[in-house]
Amino acid sequence: MLFMAGLLEGFGRQLITDTMLRYGIGTLMLTFWLAYYYVPRRQDVT
Repeated sequence: MLFMAGLLEGFGRQLITDTMLRYGIGTLMLTFWLAYYYVPRRQDVT
């Protein structure tokens, strides 16, 4: 998560100047991280 945040801050902040595009990227990243942490995973069957 910190690596992704570093990339967004390092590159995205300087290259993306449109406010709505920034909001879109932020919403996309929020959706990704929420899905990553809260979508149930398949249980290992042994």
